[in-house]
Amino acid sequence: MNNIILLEDSKTQRKFIEDTLKELIIENNFDDDFNLELSTEDVEDIENYLSIHPNSKSIYVIDINIKSEKLGFYLGEKIRHMDPFGTLIFLTGHSEIMNYVFLYNLEVMDFIVKGIEMDVKNRLKKCLFSVKRKLSTYYNTLPSKSLLNICTKERILSLEMKDILYIESIENTHKIIIHTPYEEYEVYDSLKNLSLKLDEKFFRCHRSFVVNIDHVSKINIKNFTAEINNKYLCLVSVRKLKELVSLYDKARFSGN
Repeated sequence: MNNIILLEDSKTQRKFIEDTLKELIIENNFDDDFNLELSTEDVEDIENYLSIHPNSKSIYVIDINIKSEKLGFYLGEKIRHMDPFGTLIFLTGHSEIMNYVFLYNLEVMDFIVKGIEMDVKNRLKKCLFSVKRKLSTYYNTLPSKSLLNICTKERILSLEMKDILYIESIENTHKIIIHTPYEEYEVYDSLKNLSLKLDEKFFRCHRSFVVNIDHVSKINIKNFTAEINNKYLCLVSVRKLKELVSLYDKARFSGN
């Protein structure tokens, strides 16, 4: 189930878009696919939703002219940062603004000019079908939790979890570094939040480190460290040591 988030400051237009989305969900048997979770005229409501539901792959139907075009594009950038794999659909009463969308590199699915109701409905219908196809392909071709989707300053990408060696947080910042054999990726996130997206092979052995058990090559119980791929050292807290040793031994004896 993917949430649809609607931002429109005109009460009349907001009611029309709400009714249209609900009709499309019923008419096309999308009840198990989409849910109109939030409809609002307030940008702050969208920001609150993003803070509570980052990386939710939601569908955002946004009036780009909300108060000002600049604010609309700013919100689009924030959505793209907080929910990089979400779907952006922009609404406007001014078609000339379309020329500016591409300057912001927001990867917008559609730019719908308000006015002709049937045209708006048809465009929204095409968008929902496109999102359904995209998500069906994604979920049917990828093993559950085999990939970690991340957003760095430069790009959005998916990492194979089996390739991640360990993850560390940078003290006194909101940054974490994801280490792989080929590259390091710096992202703005917390270990607590990121750990929720990882599979059972990962273990948080210290407030600043999460390790992939399959890449742990040695544990030093005297120095409270874990060696990764015979090369890197990660700190292990006293209270996490016993559990880490148990997971390490289990992985070795099981042949993984």
